[in-house]
Amino acid sequence: VHVGEGVDVGSEYDIMLRWMWRTLTQLRIDAVGRAKDHVAVFEVKRRGDVTAVGQLVTYSELWRRQTGYRGRIRRVLVCEDVHPDVERVLKRYQVDIIRV
Repeated sequence: VHVGEGVDVGSEYDIMLRWMWRTLTQLRIDAVGRAKDHVAVFEVKRRGDVTAVGQLVTYSELWRRQTGYRGRIRRVLVCEDVHPDVERVLKRYQVDIIRV
């Protein structure tokens, strides 16, 4: 799921090239789920690390801004394991962890 604006290479380039570049530089959410009372933003990684924290916080805010969604957004990290220090930060930012 693409979110954000991406990068515009400028008006001196062909409109199709500009569109392709913008699309390629947009951020991508691994998955978005919808339930009655919330939307869930998923990030899937082998190991939960600091990048997962930043991605989930950023993606959930961009999703809210882009869609105008005003309800609860659940942040979910799907991974095999999580660095212990990162796990504490994930809890602080209300990220649910699903270990697979």
